[in-house]
Amino acid sequence: MYALYKQATEGDCEGKPRGGLRDRAKHKAWKATIGTSEAAAMERYCEIVDSLMG
Repeated sequence: MYALYKQATEGDCEGKPRGGLRDRAKHKAWKATIGTSEAAAMERYCEIVDSLMG
């Protein structure tokens, strides 16, 4: 969900991962969404949230 949120709000991931293991994992997940439009990322994010709501 973090990766989809970042893609929807900031667009493609740039730069190298920094920080500890957690920050690197978040960066890697966001980087995997490169090329996904902001609208598509937001739609997928909302679908996941809706499915969790019940």
